[in-house]
Amino acid sequence: MIDWCRGNACFEELAAAFATRSSNQLERVIDDRNPGLSADGKPMWSGKYRKWLQEGALPNDDTVEKAYEKSGGKTHLKYWRDLLLWTLAMEPFPLTLTQLHEGLTTLNAPVRNIIFLAVQPDIHGRYKRHNIPREEVIKLKNLGTLDAFMGMLGLAREGDLISEDQRHAFPSLCAHQMFPEIIVRHPHLEACWEQLYACLHLPFWSRIYLGNFHGGYKIDDARRQINELKSNLSNLHVQHVECCRSVLASGSD
Repeated sequence: MIDWCRGNACFEELAAAFATRSSNQLERVIDDRNPGLSADGKPMWSGKYRKWLQEGALPNDDTVEKAYEKSGGKTHLKYWRDLLLWTLAMEPFPLTLTQLHEGLTTLNAPVRNIIFLAVQPDIHGRYKRHNIPREEVIKLKNLGTLDAFMGMLGLAREGDLISEDQRHAFPSLCAHQMFPEIIVRHPHLEACWEQLYACLHLPFWSRIYLGNFHGGYKIDDARRQINELKSNLSNLHVQHVECCRSVLASGSD
């Protein structure tokens, strides 16, 4: 399912850059391809981009380069295809602790500055890890960015790999609290948010810890918060439009 989410995110990147959701039109614009003809003379397209949506197919490097060129540098397919989020959501988790730490070094400086002692690597290219106090984890949550969200999932994965319940539980809680706003801020993820939630639920939000503790995370809570955030944004937009109209009207008097 995670590849399906990746494919959808990549498609959303192209849809935004080329202002179309037509797989056929994307083939025409990006690949300079025209349809072939079926036996009865009807046009036939490969459905290449539709497969990203329906089958979780992913762009190869050639398509990444073509889309970047044809969009005038507006597309960032490689970013969305290779986003650390997809690996963090995989189950079973494919990374060792060392590989996880290497992945976390690819996040932006504000996140690395919390997760690691130093933003810059030492002379050997290594980033030093340290145990993060609870208040620093909260600081990471308050950044509210996609990189911070991935960093939070990374901390939870670390806690899992070293078998420390608390170092898994608290970052998982924070990640769940961050999830609705991350979804609303990123249309690439909003299109497949329920499937992404399902992928994240197993490794992060379904754990029963020592003492039979469970966070009680539910998708309905996330859905309600997402809808509330979207409604608030819509109301702010309406207020902004009305304010602009009022200013323009007063200026014409």
